[in-house]
Formats: sequence, structure tokens, C-alpha cells
Amino acid sequence: MTNRHVHPWVFMVLIIPFGVIGGFLSVCVGFMLTKAGVPVDKTAALIALGILPHTWKFAWAPIADTTLSRKVWWWLAASLSAIGIALTGAIPPTGAGLAALSVVVVTSNVAVTFLGMSVESLMAYDTRENEKGRAGGWFQAGNLGGYGVGGGAGLWLAQHLPSPWMAGVILGVACLLCGLALFLL
Repeated sequence: MTNRHVHPWVFMVLIIPFGVIGGFLSVCVGFMLTKAGVPVDKTAALIALGILPHTWKFAWAPIADTTLSRKVWWWLAASLSAIGIALTGAIPPTGAGLAALSVVVVTSNVAVTFLGMSVESLMAYDTRENEKGRAGGWFQAGNLGGYGVGGGAGLWLAQHLPSPWMAGVILGVACLLCGLALFLL
């Protein structure tokens, strides 16, 4: 436990990329794929591939627990996730692009599981005992808010910018900027 006071909202900011990646895939990319004529079952299968790593993260959690610092894991995971979001937005939303999208989606979602684990650990160790409930609430707000930003803002950007790939790049950069909150820990 830390002696320095860390306001629980910090964990909201740090977990936003975790939500963004899911929202961007399921709302924005899902919409773009079906709009381009990709069958709904293939679109749903891609979204399910994005969820799959989250069901298995317990298997690689010991790697995060026994190797690098939580802050280093956050930056590595955020960087890979941001690249994954940008690539997901850059790959044409067509049936022909599904194989490449699948690889990017699985890889970036494996990476974001490490981001989630690092924030959870930072929250456990850097939050005062009497503020852990508030920290958990802010954490959930960041996850849900990130999902809304990734889906809603991602779709709006993809539809209003000159090229849809720009949405993925903007969201990826925004996710990296969330790392500025690490300096408050």
C-alpha cells in the first residue's frame, strides 16, 4: 500500500484503452464489415475472436506477475494495442481482409489483457484500503466509457474523416495518451 494519495480516477484513465479496443471492434468494425457486405456470421466470428483472449488471460497472468514492472507492462501492452487498433482500422473491411483482421484482433486483444492486468495490480497496490471501492468504480467507468468511445467515437470518425483508417490511428494515439496518468502513481 502506498503512503502517497492516488485519486481513484487515475485507474479510470489507465483502463480506457481496454474498453476502446472492444468497442472499436464490435461497434465500428462490425458495422463497417456488415456495411461492406460481409455476412453477419463472419463478422460475429471476428468479434468473438476478439473476446477469446480475455477468457484465457489467467493462463498468461503469471508472466505479468513475475517479470516486468506493472508500468512497463502497461506501456508495452498499450503500444501493441494502439498499433492493433490502428491496423484494425487500416485493413479494408471486406471478406478478403478477414484473415488479416483475425490475426490483428487476436494479437492486440492478447496484448490488452496485459494492460488490464497491470492496471488491476496497480490499483490493488497503489490505492488506500478505504478507497478501493471507489477505485473499482472508477475502473469500471473507464472500461465502459472506453467501450463507448471506441465504438461510438470510432464509428463517427470512420464515417466523417476522409479515410476510415484515420479513426483507428486517432483512437490508438488517444489510448497511448492515457499513459500520462501513470506519472501520477
